[in-house]
Amino acid sequence: MDQYCEQDSFGSAEREFNAVHSRAMELVSTAFGRVKARWQLLARSWKEDSLEFFPFVIVMGCVLHNFLTKWGEPLPEESVGGFLKEEELLVFEGEGDETGQTIRDALAQHLSLASMRK
Repeated sequence: MDQYCEQDSFGSAEREFNAVHSRAMELVSTAFGRVKARWQLLARSWKEDSLEFFPFVIVMGCVLHNFLTKWGEPLPEESVGGFLKEEELLVFEGEGDETGQTIRDALAQHLSLASMRK
């Protein structure tokens, strides 16, 4: 789900959604950076004929990472720094999905209302 990108028409709901979206993407990037640091295989380029297995490798990397973390296995901290660097998110240039936009708008309204209650 993408952020709102037409800044001229931003209201408080869109700004709130973008702020929460940015924070969520930072958390995902940090988490995936840790998994890539532990399983450096995930950070490499994959051959075209192997790409169909990549989602399964990612899931198993996450499961094994969580298992090792739960049992106290330390993360190789010296290698984490290289994987936690800020990566620019690509902007989707295709046609937007109407259902996705409706869900994003509903989330934006909910976040806006929730932030007003604070």
